[in-house]
Amino acid sequence: MQSEKIVTMITRALSRAKTLQVLYANINCGNTSITKMEHDLTDSLDKTYELYHYLLLFPVEFTGYLARRLEEARTMKLAPTAEDLNPNLRFVQNRLASLLADNTQLLDFVDAHGLTWHEAPELFAKVYRQLTEQPFFQNYMTAEETTFAADVDVWRKIFKHVLQPNELFRETAEELSAYLCDDLDVVISFVDRTLRSFKASDTAERPLLPLFTDDDDKIFPHKLLQLTVMQYEASCNELNGYIENWDVNRLAFMDTLIIAMAMAELSDFPSIPVNVTLNEYIELAKSYSTNKSGNFVNGVLDKIVTNRRNSGLLVKVAERPANPFKKA
Repeated sequence: MQSEKIVTMITRALSRAKTLQVLYANINCGNTSITKMEHDLTDSLDKTYELYHYLLLFPVEFTGYLARRLEEARTMKLAPTAEDLNPNLRFVQNRLASLLADNTQLLDFVDAHGLTWHEAPELFAKVYRQLTEQPFFQNYMTAEETTFAADVDVWRKIFKHVLQPNELFRETAEELSAYLCDDLDVVISFVDRTLRSFKASDTAERPLLPLFTDDDDKIFPHKLLQLTVMQYEASCNELNGYIENWDVNRLAFMDTLIIAMAMAELSDFPSIPVNVTLNEYIELAKSYSTNKSGNFVNGVLDKIVTNRRNSGLLVKVAERPANPFKKA
């Protein structure tokens, strides 16, 4: 029986995107200091992980905010209504939010990094108004009984249908955590995966997603950055041989950088299959460059791979011939 694959916050795909962003920001403004780029990359990766914890903290502080509102309505109104005196406590007693409130890893991270949403009362009020208008929330609050699965599901829908499209939420998250704008949708997908994995029987020691799976994944973006910078001039020279009647200096800088990164990965990461590298950098071109960049990068990388294979310069671990002297 195979062991379940460990899910991490920083995937190889996200590592490539982060590395590309740092390389572009630095090289485009004339900075070629690998030391500074390394620092920027580490900071970018750390900020993404910080955002993950910020988002997991939201259910904790939002339900706390609503609990305080209900208590104030019950005890401080001059003429409290019947609803004020006997409020529906289902949401503020949501068991998923309670598990997050007790989670040791989340609490330790929040405390160490000083994370809080307390400076966003306007956001909480707006989210609550929007939430009460959502049919899924109304159904959750009026159901005859609730289950832990329903407690999880309501929060998954809140992130997807209320928070993710909310511009004030995006602006507030950006101000609080100084994250890159591209990160929010990606990190919300990992938050959703985390919420789905919770069980009613979980304890406070239940682990959240780790930043990296292992040392190889931790080293990967830094090694990729270093190799791309060190080989950049040579990569551009090699690239010239694959673009007929075109000069590297006339290419979109982002396209050149994406291809240079792919060339470094093809050469120096033998355990990564060629098709994985090609697919990843074609997707980066589609996401970060021009409308035609995906096809352009695809065509150039295909030529590079073909030529390197024909020259015996591209050998991946799975493609290496068996050692005839090795015993079975």
